Amino acid sequence: MKAKVFFLSVLAIQTALLGLAGLAIPGYDIPILRQVIGFIYLTFIPGLLILRILRLNRLGIIETLLYSMGLSIALVMFVGFFMNMFYPIFGITKPISAIPVIGTISVIVLVLCLIAYKREVPERKTPSHPVHWSKLLSPPVLLLPLLPLTAVLGTSLVSRNQTNAVSLTFLVLVALVVILVTFDKFIKAELYPLAVAAISLGLLWQYTLISPGLVGFDLHWHYWMQKLVLDRGVWDSSIALSINAMLSNVMLPPIYSLVLNLNTVWIFKIVYPAFFGLVPLALFQAYRKQVDNKVAFLGAFFFMSFVVFSQEAISTETQPIAEVFLALSILLLVSKQIPAVKRVALFIIFGISIAVSHYGVSYLYLLQLLMTVPLLRLLGSVRVRELLGRIVATFSMVSRRKDVVDPSQERTDEFRHGNMLTVGYVTLFIVFALTWYMYASGGVTFNTVVRMGDRIFSSLTASEVFSSTGREAVVLQTLGIAEKPTSFSYNYGQVIANAIRIFIIVGIIQVTVNVRKTKFYSEYLALSLASMAILALSIILPYFASSLNMSRVYHLMLLFLSPFGILGGITFLQWLFSALSSRFPKYLTSSILLKLVVVLVFVPYFLFQIGFLSYIKGNSISTILAPYETDQNFFTSPEIQARDWLGHVTGTVYSDAYGQVQLVEELGGRSALLPSDITVPQGSTIFLRRWNIVHKEMLLFRMEGVTPVVERINLESDPIVAEALSNRSVIYSNGSARVLK
Repeated sequence: MKAKVFFLSVLAIQTALLGLAGLAIPGYDIPILRQVIGFIYLTFIPGLLILRILRLNRLGIIETLLYSMGLSIALVMFVGFFMNMFYPIFGITKPISAIPVIGTISVIVLVLCLIAYKREVPERKTPSHPVHWSKLLSPPVLLLPLLPLTAVLGTSLVSRNQTNAVSLTFLVLVALVVILVTFDKFIKAELYPLAVAAISLGLLWQYTLISPGLVGFDLHWHYWMQKLVLDRGVWDSSIALSINAMLSNVMLPPIYSLVLNLNTVWIFKIVYPAFFGLVPLALFQAYRKQVDNKVAFLGAFFFMSFVVFSQEAISTETQPIAEVFLALSILLLVSKQIPAVKRVALFIIFGISIAVSHYGVSYLYLLQLLMTVPLLRLLGSVRVRELLGRIVATFSMVSRRKDVVDPSQERTDEFRHGNMLTVGYVTLFIVFALTWYMYASGGVTFNTVVRMGDRIFSSLTASEVFSSTGREAVVLQTLGIAEKPTSFSYNYGQVIANAIRIFIIVGIIQVTVNVRKTKFYSEYLALSLASMAILALSIILPYFASSLNMSRVYHLMLLFLSPFGILGGITFLQWLFSALSSRFPKYLTSSILLKLVVVLVFVPYFLFQIGFLSYIKGNSISTILAPYETDQNFFTSPEIQARDWLGHVTGTVYSDAYGQVQLVEELGGRSALLPSDITVPQGSTIFLRRWNIVHKEMLLFRMEGVTPVVERINLESDPIVAEALSNRSVIYSNGSARVLK
């Protein structure tokens, strides 16, 4: 875009936003228009201006979109932080309110505009590229954006009419798109980014929009914390809660809510998935610089297939923002077209943004960095790769394989070194992260991690290392120690999941041995090896994975490991067919093997993870496909009305597990979990939600080691519970919710 047109567009968008905000003061708010303009303004304009200042405005559409979003989000968080710190000194007691926020960001944008204009260099005359309308109006371009729209329509029908035909159709269409890409049909390589973004947004919105309220556990505490900031107009950094140390929670949602004039519930349900939905796109862009386009697309698809991406991660709100910055950091590692100094500057910005966004992601990233520095030295050692080459040759079931690199050949091949993960950067990140967590929110996050480390260290005894008490059930089931469900769909899914884990191991070994004959960067490979080490520690060390949740750890490591799953699948099939017969390799090319591994493994894996296959088998507990057939962690509209009514009730309000976390949005710490015998102090309040009333059942949790165990109590068959409830009076009821006193 020409400089003059760009700057005029920025000023037009800012003027429109200020005009809409001004009209809202006397009550003439224009819905939708303000939200759309406000989202574009906050999410892209500051970042685009920073890229202009750095003279990085010719990176291509995809990378410009990604980097501008990351820089804008980082700027919004830190601007809010400094406003909160300094404005009260000058008498502005409520810095996080509409007028200070909109005014400050507007001034900053104008300053950035001025700097960018001054740094603008004369544009060289380049041949114009006419718009090919035939390509823009081609069937794939028109149909791919319909994927997220289909997901939104489907989840709306599930929520309102309990019919999931459209949602099932969306999942089938996603699988069909992946198969079409694999077989080079209909969707060309230049449309892979659009396909990745469409699938990603569809999967996320299908989950977040399943109910009128928020879905999940942690998200309700996050909502309550940012609500305190909005209500008070200032962030109280002294509140000793881990989530209070995250700028992605205490600054980003309130500022977006104020600028867009939108309830934060919808910021979490629509805007945050839009942020998180670009993570697979950033990964695809990073993968394609190291592998071919198709493998990069399938690697991004594999990352999205694991259910944590589309359901669990987006239910935390802070983790998705940290993953945005982590994905952008990965992309920077392999974006050599950006000058080194500017890459380092962006890398530092995204690194400190990770630290203030989510402590779990920060500490795992810190651990990866500590492992990466020595791993980079090992990767540069010819002797290490010779040893790995012999191991692969020994266990690959073929004595002399062409794809095992000859060490003499390695010395002459180009090895793609980086210059980002230096000792200086690692030290800077560690010092910043530890300092932030030591002082933010009274150091509660730092103390939590110290206690976790102490518990892990103290458990390194013969009795506890081999004990099951310090490991989650999912780890024990994977190791074959704990009892597994006996259903066919579960066992089938586990076979596929275990096969993919083997693929990842095979793929990363093959790439490490052949690193000088691949396009992988040494820093990316070192981080991937560190990811494998962290997964190994999650299994070996008691209390390590359970402190962060094993499924989330695996999900985060897939940011680095996903392409190795695809490459490893091809290699594994090569090994398998070579062992069966020497004739097979003559007929089975890498292209054919890729099609086999996608159709037989990765597409079924996606359908199993998302709950499609289980639903077809008739035993689904899927939130997106059958939310009202089983107990789920969200409220219906009548339950939300009852929760809001409870805001006028004093004292502690008790409910079961799903009810308690939902009540947090309104009550905060006054929401409490019912004990198993329902014995609570006289005069306290009990909240019964729809499932409790209709199905006469409560959901409670008890801990076995580090694993929460579900305990369902029948309200009629248990005499103690029945008596405890019958002795109380109903002070509120709307059919789907009931409040007892």
